[in-house]
Amino acid sequence: MKVGQTADMELSYYAGKTYTGKITYIYPNVDPISHTVKARIEFANPNFDLKPQMFANVQLKINYGKQIVVPQEAIMDSGDKQYVFVVHDGGVFEPRVIQMGAKLEGNVVVLSGLNTGETIVTSGNFLIDSESRLKSAMAGMQH
Repeated sequence: MKVGQTADMELSYYAGKTYTGKITYIYPNVDPISHTVKARIEFANPNFDLKPQMFANVQLKINYGKQIVVPQEAIMDSGDKQYVFVVHDGGVFEPRVIQMGAKLEGNVVVLSGLNTGETIVTSGNFLIDSESRLKSAMAGMQH
């Protein structure tokens, strides 16, 4: 977020009504317990609908430009690495390590490891992962 950025706010008290405001100040300190940063966002309040201590949902719109985005369930997370299965001709699946970026509404920005236009497995990838681990274990047992 940055000063001057617009924000949309909705309150459960006024269903369906959206207020648009601007970030006017970002506090310089990080809360050591919640690991959050406070910001001041100013909203017009001509009818005095907004009162102190009201709870609100605020959304910031960020332009990420053109990026590769995949569904979150397409990513296999092994703890230290995240990867997807790239589909090749002949039904061959290649596990490909990726670097994840921001998570956006059930999707994830891929910073590296995947090229535009590549087809990936988006559901059932855990079955492919299980089968490949089983084949690897069986191959290790054959001496």
